[in-house]
Amino acid sequence: MKITCENCGTGIDIEKDKRCPNCGASYSNNKEYKELKATKQKHTDYDFREREADIRTKELGNQMIEKTLETQKKFRFVPIIAMLIVIAIIAFTIYNIYDFNKTSKTEEYTIQFNETAETTDFDIKCDEVTKYVLNTLEEKTKPDDIDYYNFHIVFNNKSDRWASLNKITLTYTDDKGNENISANNHMQNTEEMKNGLPFFATNKVAYSGNVTFEIPTYVNDVTIIYEGTKIEIKNFKDNIK
Repeated sequence: MKITCENCGTGIDIEKDKRCPNCGASYSNNKEYKELKATKQKHTDYDFREREADIRTKELGNQMIEKTLETQKKFRFVPIIAMLIVIAIIAFTIYNIYDFNKTSKTEEYTIQFNETAETTDFDIKCDEVTKYVLNTLEEKTKPDDIDYYNFHIVFNNKSDRWASLNKITLTYTDDKGNENISANNHMQNTEEMKNGLPFFATNKVAYSGNVTFEIPTYVNDVTIIYEGTKIEIKNFKDNIK
């Protein structure tokens, strides 16, 4: 790179000459030299910043890769744990389904209203009948020849298994002489649901609550059935409270 000597006008190659080769004057204060020096410094600063930015970018990239690898190490067992949990839930469900349907011995009992059947696995009785009070929507949609009644059941689970109280059914003879079965109706009335019998009874626990059934208006005699136990209630409407 060359500049012009301000003293004698001779060209100076600043990469070779420390002073003017003609007059020996210093060019350290030469305006042209200072401009070249400033331009070179700017380029140098820019290159330095660019290299610094590249280094920082690579460092951040390496940090992200390290964090990703650490996260993968921490959570690599999550799918396995989730799968084990799902398998455990399925196994528990299958076991309980089997347990609900398992009966070591079928015991046949026939009792009357307010009597208690005492079996090996459970005690059960019906001690109260009330008429189910329909809400406005239920009243509008109910057929005229159908009424709903709550049968209060006292159930004591004596076994080591859960008991499915949803299997409690009610039978009656229809107007053609055929036996009909009415399954549990879990109505939406808030007060009645609060006093309802649960779906399941855990082992070694006693429960009491209402089971609601849909019954034709002409029916008087009904039978509540659970497992091998039958609770015969003749003229059940006479027991309504």
